[in-house]
Amino acid sequence: MKRALILALVVILVGSYISIATITPWVFAGTAPTSGGFGQALVGAGEDIFLLKCLYASSRPELYRYRYSTTCSRWSTENTATLPAGTFRNGTALAWDGADSIYALAGARYEDTSRTEFLQYQVEGSTWSTLPNTPFSQGAGDALTWSGYDSSLYAFVGSAKHNGGKSYFLRYDHAASTWSKLPFLWSSTDDGAALAWTGGEYLYALRGEYNETVPNGDFARFHIPSQTWEQLASLPAAEGVGDGGSLLWIGKQLPQYQDYIFALSGGTVLEDPGYGFYRYSTSLGEWESLANIPCPVGYYVGNRLAYAAGGLCYWQGSPRSSKWVCEGTGFYKITLSSSASQPPLVALPDTARIFALEDQVRELCDTLDDLRDDIRDLEDEVEELQDRTEELEDQLEAITD
Repeated sequence: MKRALILALVVILVGSYISIATITPWVFAGTAPTSGGFGQALVGAGEDIFLLKCLYASSRPELYRYRYSTTCSRWSTENTATLPAGTFRNGTALAWDGADSIYALAGARYEDTSRTEFLQYQVEGSTWSTLPNTPFSQGAGDALTWSGYDSSLYAFVGSAKHNGGKSYFLRYDHAASTWSKLPFLWSSTDDGAALAWTGGEYLYALRGEYNETVPNGDFARFHIPSQTWEQLASLPAAEGVGDGGSLLWIGKQLPQYQDYIFALSGGTVLEDPGYGFYRYSTSLGEWESLANIPCPVGYYVGNRLAYAAGGLCYWQGSPRSSKWVCEGTGFYKITLSSSASQPPLVALPDTARIFALEDQVRELCDTLDDLRDDIRDLEDEVEELQDRTEELEDQLEAITD
């Protein structure tokens, strides 16, 4: 009985291991042209993805464009010649308007107390221009999204260490080129703050790591017509949302995903690498854990998720060090189709869990070997007992005769 039970457990564990090892939606899409920096962000724009980075406040800005192709996807360098060194800093945020423009909040270091730069990049022509500054200082809690509902941009600016410890929620009127302050649910935002428009009257938001020691997954939505906020179920990352926290809605490109917002939790509140990947159902109001990303994000803030040409992509954007694996340049993709069927985005245990299962399988196999030896010994003893029984029966028969 014991032997049969252990064999059954081995079958279950081996089956689990094979399932974990083979079912993963993330596919390596080539090495990104750079690792992370203090001013960085990723954004999708139609068929392409743009990666913006300044390593330090003294560094030249870098802009890269990922052009998807079924035969040869590639990265190219875009124009930043007109931008001064250190243009983009902590809290850099990008948003595409669905046409030809990408907008950028330039961010600010913690010691930058009044940095308010706001820029526009025109994809056709590769030109940069400055726009009216934000009315409040920017910072690590910046976030930016385009709303097709009213053709406007919505932004968080600031952090727990800017504007007297406050962040502001703003609307940029694209037609009038003016900023206005809106009601806000939270006193401040910080590392991992994010915004996403979901195709209708709502914007969804992550607050980010406003407290550096207490993890949180604060999540809410803003109703554009009534200008009211509603607190929602927190993102279920045990160690909270942190550097690299991201939100992405792709329902306009792929209608079968209209109900979902994809998210990265980013690095942990303890500044450790983060692997969490999730999606939120706007109709059910529930979060679901999905397959962990292969290369962890963290350390630097800035969005890491983008969509282009049938692919949900993420850039690692971490430092170049062994702690962060993949040298900070990991670039992965989940290929999605416009058909009704969806690829498996199932929740999978992380690598450590796989190794733990392997160890359990090995231990059970060793136990089985020991049991086989014990069974052989018992079989030998039984055979000896049978021989001895036959001898005794012969002796008993001789006595009775």
